[in-house]
Amino acid sequence: MRFSLFVLAIAASLLACPTSSSNNTKITTHYYLYIACNTGNTVSAAGAQIAAYSIDETTGALIAVPGTPFSASSTTPYAVAVNQSSTFLYAANGQKSTAISAFAINASSGSLSQLAGSPFSSTNLPLSVVVDPSGKFLYTADGAANGVGVWTINQSTGVSTEITGSPFSTGASSGPSWVAVSNGYLYTANSTSNNISVFSINSATGALTAVGSPVGLGTSTSPVSITIDPSGKFLYTANNGSGDVSAFTISSGALTAVTGSPYSIGATSSPNSVSVSPDGRFLYVANTGSGGKSVSAFGINASTGALMAVSGSPFSMGSISPLYAGVDPTGSFLYTANGIANSVSVFAINSSTGTLSSTSGSPYTVAGTPYHLVVATPTRTQ
Repeated sequence: MRFSLFVLAIAASLLACPTSSSNNTKITTHYYLYIACNTGNTVSAAGAQIAAYSIDETTGALIAVPGTPFSASSTTPYAVAVNQSSTFLYAANGQKSTAISAFAINASSGSLSQLAGSPFSSTNLPLSVVVDPSGKFLYTADGAANGVGVWTINQSTGVSTEITGSPFSTGASSGPSWVAVSNGYLYTANSTSNNISVFSINSATGALTAVGSPVGLGTSTSPVSITIDPSGKFLYTANNGSGDVSAFTISSGALTAVTGSPYSIGATSSPNSVSVSPDGRFLYVANTGSGGKSVSAFGINASTGALMAVSGSPFSMGSISPLYAGVDPTGSFLYTANGIANSVSVFAINSSTGTLSSTSGSPYTVAGTPYHLVVATPTRTQ
């Protein structure tokens, strides 16, 4: 089983959304792709780093950010996340002494500068990371610690500090591999105990309180990834062990299985990640198994959360085994972190049907082993 955690950084100086005020101030939004590059269980100068690219918004092409790749200071980054304003980037490193790496994002160039004190140590082994919408708290899925790490974020400096009581338990031998936050609740995909833990979030401290018992997914499902649609109504898991996707409706944090769930991809597909398009209409799954290295695409029923396979799905990636697939904020392109293929692939998304088509120049070679990626959208005032 693998945890798809790999960070990709894309900087798009072309996608500009200028607005003018009475004093002719112009605000420009840039798009950058950041990639978590890992070398497995070892650290090397070539692999332990964050790769950064800008995006050509017309073609989806990637252009290396000056200075890329950026050193992660002898860590093994599995996943990356940015705060909502895209001023800071955080990497989950799977190690205690260097648990979290933190960087400031240069809005003009996309380059990264490691924050003072980074990487930050912990008693836990974070495998995935997410920043809550307020930007006040950072959460990590700590697989070996069987819990969720909780950190406060200084919103001026970006420096993070683990809170008292962290990690918050997801249960003995639960093995949380992924974490997601929505509307004041936090959810973990527990790959060893085959279930989902649900917590309410204290808005003042970030501390977690368990909501009921973990929600079971079935024997040997091994959920390794979790995502929530933009409306906060539906939750989905990629079940690496059973080769399918589970779907739930959300009500005050409580989960109810969608009729028809789970949705099969194939017994040997080994789905490794799941993500939803920004408009909430499509869901994409990165499949790493012997049954076909591919990306599966589904349409989402806006009323029920039910899934229906998109025509042509799954979309083959040949011999390339994608560890993670994510959609850019415009919904125009999908990017995959391709692990031992040492590359990133770019697909154009048909906005009407959700179908994928490979773009010219894809895949792009990346130094190190891409596990996970994230798109940042910092703004710059001119």
